[in-house]
Amino acid sequence: MCIRDSYYNQMFGPKDKDGNSVDIADWRRRMVETGGRDSSFRVETVRAAIGFDGEINDDWRYEVSYIFGANDAATNGAGGVNFEKVGEAVGPSFLDSTSGEVMCGTQDNVIEGCVSLNVFGIPGTETAINQAMMDFITFNAHDFGSNEQQIISGSVFGDAFELPAGMVGVAIGLEHREEKGADYPDALIALGITSGSSRLSTEGSYTVDEAYVEANFPLLADVPFADSLEIDGAIRYSDYDTFGDTTNHKLGIRWVPMEGLLLRATSSSAFRAPSTNDLFQGASANSPTVEDPCSSNPTAFCIADGVPAGGFEPIGDQLSSTRGGSTEIQPEEADILTAGIVYSPDFLDGLSVTLDYWDIEVTDAISTIGEQLILTKCATEGTFCDKITRYGPDAGALYGNSSDIDDRTTNVGGVNSSGYDFNIKYSTDIEMGMLKVNLDTTYYDTYDVIQADDSIVKHAGKYWDASSGDGNFPEWKTNINISLQNDDWSVAYSIRYMSSVEEYVDMASASDWSLSEINSGFRTAEVFNGETGALDGWDVFRDVDSSTIHDIRFTYFMENMTATIGMDNIFDEDPPYMASGFNDNTDPRTYNTTGRHMYLSLGLSF
Repeated sequence: MCIRDSYYNQMFGPKDKDGNSVDIADWRRRMVETGGRDSSFRVETVRAAIGFDGEINDDWRYEVSYIFGANDAATNGAGGVNFEKVGEAVGPSFLDSTSGEVMCGTQDNVIEGCVSLNVFGIPGTETAINQAMMDFITFNAHDFGSNEQQIISGSVFGDAFELPAGMVGVAIGLEHREEKGADYPDALIALGITSGSSRLSTEGSYTVDEAYVEANFPLLADVPFADSLEIDGAIRYSDYDTFGDTTNHKLGIRWVPMEGLLLRATSSSAFRAPSTNDLFQGASANSPTVEDPCSSNPTAFCIADGVPAGGFEPIGDQLSSTRGGSTEIQPEEADILTAGIVYSPDFLDGLSVTLDYWDIEVTDAISTIGEQLILTKCATEGTFCDKITRYGPDAGALYGNSSDIDDRTTNVGGVNSSGYDFNIKYSTDIEMGMLKVNLDTTYYDTYDVIQADDSIVKHAGKYWDASSGDGNFPEWKTNINISLQNDDWSVAYSIRYMSSVEEYVDMASASDWSLSEINSGFRTAEVFNGETGALDGWDVFRDVDSSTIHDIRFTYFMENMTATIGMDNIFDEDPPYMASGFNDNTDPRTYNTTGRHMYLSLGLSF
């Protein structure tokens, strides 16, 4: 709270109708004068492996190994703010007539060491927060994390028996694995009194024992319409001390009907075990961009959840939520189907063309429900309301607002995706060296996210704000790489293309907006109330431009050294504008945000 007795509040703060300073219960200001957050890292990694193998007889061999790996990481973060110090700095203060300085406290009770904070200062002017103020409220965070893995494994493999087309190869193995992980945040961060996301310590471990059998069956060879026909099969049993056991399989076929043509298909099941973070991650603070439907025209569900009947003035569009792990998490599971064709024509050496189709269904996904879904479903159906903590009547203007949304990791919904991968490779010797061309293209046919309420959100060809959604899913992605290399040098040129996506911008309320007020570059879709059938408003969409980035790299080879000079983003392509992009009005996870830049690197081998 910035209280009325603060010197800077009295000088620059709001006034009541009588011209008196007032207490400001909730104020927000980005401390741009810090120069931004800055982090430095120190990582130490140790890995050791030992093993031996040998022959059992002419047909069978064995392998045994032990692997140990560990890393420790220390992170120092600057630019954070200590809220306890801020609380002192925006408390009572006065202008000392002798020194001409603003002092914390009162004339009768000066708070030594405190520096009063002018939160009303304008960055870049003489009223900006000065260095003395920054030094008092900022702190350096010191975090520490570690991971450790130990694996003991053994296998036997060889030829089991003979079929007309060849020997049946079999591998049988056992494995024991131990995983440990820890994250120890700075004490101030753990206490939740800083401007960064607070989090508690994470520490945990799990063990898994596995057994597997793999086999290859050559069914046909050197017969009409089958230069070769093989079937691969595998089954793996896994027993975790955290959630129990699971069994998964794979069945594949590989058929070469004629020289230069390969047909292949695989059907398999898979799982992803919860990690140490998924299981044991300490509670951490998050600030998603969301909208609480209970703020206006609250439903009976909202009122039952503690919202005043007249609604409330939202505290902002970034609400506080809590994320973290849970030991109740089960593994997510998947059914996978792939089918493809590889063509290598004999009339053009060095050329291969590949087309693969894939279909993946993930169930019990390890994820979060999502803060927006929690708020929406509480308002419309009364579900998930227990995950929302709201300010009570004693909170004044904050009454009814969410103070926290519990969005810890759980098993929820799933993902159904399908698409095609297309590849062309060509290599040939020319007078200047080896010329290689490689084209990779992926097309998303579907990418459907099944939410906690079993509703489906279409993602293929769309962008959902990464701060509260799932990110960027262009239907088309293409990489083209062209290189020329000889004994002395190499040059490589690459092109990265991502197609346009449709961006979900916001929900325009029917009570606050009309279609004429929505930017003409945006599209709208009517949204009706599921209970009354009345128009609630419009979902607002816009098209995000496609992106094409060109890079070039030249490398010169010396006896024990290489020198490389390159330029990325040759044509200085700007990342596409995104109206809901939280960082730089774009999606920095997907698009190049650095612009054109050159680099030089030297490599030494010894």
